[in-house]
Amino acid sequence: MVDLVPTYIAHRLAANLQSAARWVAWLSRRYTIEPVCPWIVLASQWDESDRALGLEIDLVAIRRVRAFVATGPEWSSGVRTEADEFMRFTCGKLPVSLVGFDGPTDLTDGELSALDAEMARRGIVRRHA
Repeated sequence: MVDLVPTYIAHRLAANLQSAARWVAWLSRRYTIEPVCPWIVLASQWDESDRALGLEIDLVAIRRVRAFVATGPEWSSGVRTEADEFMRFTCGKLPVSLVGFDGPTDLTDGELSALDAEMARRGIVRRHA
């Protein structure tokens, strides 16, 4: 069994819960990560009135991860708050940003190669070619 790197995955959920889940599944298949994404799971059962509780849970979870990947079409205020918390707890370590892409299929071969290299720098191995 390969060591998995706890990795927080953030996504602007107002955009699309299915898109968020698609990113989590794709990243988990491609890389040796343990996906950490409480709000993506909770939002499938809770409504926006529970967002403050969801953010509280997210911020605690972020303190336990070694990597952070932001995905989706754009940054939301929640994703920015989560990224700031990650950088605060990792002394300025930047998130990997896949923001600006609706889904993994939007990435070009060159962007995928750059992503693979960035993940490798963070100790996250690509599962297969």
